[in-house]
Amino acid sequence: MSVPNLDQHRRHPLGAAYPILAAFISLAMLAPPALAVTKASGTSEKASVATPEATNQAKQGLGEDPKHERPFEEEEANDQPALRFPPLDASGQQSYPFLQLNGLIEAGWVHIDPYEGPATSEWLISTLLLGMTFQPHPWVAVEASGLYEDNGRTPLELDVAQLKIGPPEGPWFLDGGQFYLPFGRYESNMVSDPLTLNLGENREIGAALGFEYASLFGAAYTYRGERLGRHGASLDEWGAEVGYAGEPGGYPLTLAVGYISDIGDSDSLYPLVEGNDRIGGLALSALFEAGPWTLIGEYVAATQPLDGYAGENLAGQSPAAWMLEVGYQFDLLGKEALIALGYQGTREALALALPETRGLVAFDLGIYQYTTLQLEWVLDQDYGESAGGTGNSGNTFTAQIAVAF
Repeated sequence: MSVPNLDQHRRHPLGAAYPILAAFISLAMLAPPALAVTKASGTSEKASVATPEATNQAKQGLGEDPKHERPFEEEEANDQPALRFPPLDASGQQSYPFLQLNGLIEAGWVHIDPYEGPATSEWLISTLLLGMTFQPHPWVAVEASGLYEDNGRTPLELDVAQLKIGPPEGPWFLDGGQFYLPFGRYESNMVSDPLTLNLGENREIGAALGFEYASLFGAAYTYRGERLGRHGASLDEWGAEVGYAGEPGGYPLTLAVGYISDIGDSDSLYPLVEGNDRIGGLALSALFEAGPWTLIGEYVAATQPLDGYAGENLAGQSPAAWMLEVGYQFDLLGKEALIALGYQGTREALALALPETRGLVAFDLGIYQYTTLQLEWVLDQDYGESAGGTGNSGNTFTAQIAVAF
């Protein structure tokens, strides 16, 4: 999900947020102890305020939006609040065929203080995601989902439609259809999308072959590259991701590196880059867990300068984005809670309306089962005037309720 105009802010908005914040916290304090829903960008929404698990990350790579659920295989029945038809039997096994329904809604209030101009506030449906999985056989699954975002600024659309083939918990899988390419992990505990996702996320029609062996995982994929297709060039693009997900010393660790033949096909660059040259992309991701602590780092960049068809603000530049984040999970008045601090930045990405640097603070509190109160404050710093920006700072405050099933 994303917050509209999140990248244009100026002054601290907490004064205007006090009445709304008080109402949300009062609701949270009156609720009984419960599990909550968290995000991991790339992550799997679960029925707990939990940091992304390295063991699960090894099985994430294709399918739904990285800011929603991207499983290689089903989660354990006790961890997944999805509706299943038919349900699990007494032994916990799933009979086939079966239909599984999932959903996510995020709605609340946002206050935006832009780099220039007056501040604005809005009640917002940030995300409405409805998905289904039909599995006629343990080796075969069909997934489809519809997505509505930002009060209709992103209208209802077919988000993912794909066929998955492979043995349950087996060493290989084959996917095809419309899915988010495994380029970047985009894990985060924040409400807003990380800047790495803003630069590199790519949903295409393609096919992928992946593997998992011991602590190693990976996937190679090919997809229909639309950008060069506008000029009659080959539509065959490709990419690959390899990684490690293990527990050295008993601490979960996930490392991944990905390459894509044309980062110009990404959702953010595609509307801006008109050239005929392929622009390679590199993604490096890391996640480390130690007890209640989680550390996340990621770097996404073009591997070469964009050509002259990229427009005045992008020609000759190599856009890049990075993020660092630390999260801490704890109990608050008998409820599961999480606080996260983040620092992010970009290079040569002014044309994408991204800030030069960004600081974030987020707080999640489980108020009901599958329901989370989420608060976030974002402080952005625009590029300087010499680079074409305003040189100003701006900020956004968000208070929302997230419900996942």
